[in-house]
Amino acid sequence: MTFVWVTRRFHASCAHRLWNGEKSVEENEYIYGKCTQLHGHNYTIDVSWSGPIDLYGMVIDIGFAKLTVQSRVIEIIDHKCLDDLAYFKTRPSTTENLCMFIYDSLKDVNYESAKLASIKVWETENNVFELRLL
Repeated sequence: MTFVWVTRRFHASCAHRLWNGEKSVEENEYIYGKCTQLHGHNYTIDVSWSGPIDLYGMVIDIGFAKLTVQSRVIEIIDHKCLDDLAYFKTRPSTTENLCMFIYDSLKDVNYESAKLASIKVWETENNVFELRLL
């Protein structure tokens, strides 16, 4: 069976600081460097679903995808400090863990035969993190 990937792009501005509460100040500064200080990113987030084309010529209703990600992810993180979210109370707010937060927020969302396929987060122009499911 042939599948088509459909991606919707989002943007969120978030603050955070990288810190592991089980480590000393010296260890945190060694591991995370200047990122131990509060700072922010203008993230670009691509969420993709994959599936067969349905009778209406679509894999997923892009409006459904937009509203779902907007309500389950973007409204939660945009213009917030990630470290204040319950999800990041037990894990550092790295972009890898941000990918996992997005996945955990969307993993039960399917549309017809379409399944969540990937989450890609641009932390900067040069730093990109991707979680692939298919």
